[in-house]
Amino acid sequence: MGGDAGLTFHAAPETTSYIRRFVLDIPRRVAMGTSYPYRAQDAGETTLAAVQKQYPHLGGQVVIAPMQAR
Repeated sequence: MGGDAGLTFHAAPETTSYIRRFVLDIPRRVAMGTSYPYRAQDAGETTLAAVQKQYPHLGGQVVIAPMQAR
């Protein structure tokens, strides 16, 4: 199974980019040909706080570059 969510993002070399959190809701029973709801959440504050805590040298260098709809 596969599909196209219609979202794109760009990542540059030597940078740490935050593109948002992609959430795909998959039901317990999966059927071929069925579409599933998805969303791109902006969880930047919590995500970047966790990154900065775990990787202090990367946390201050994050570029906010959210996914874009095609």
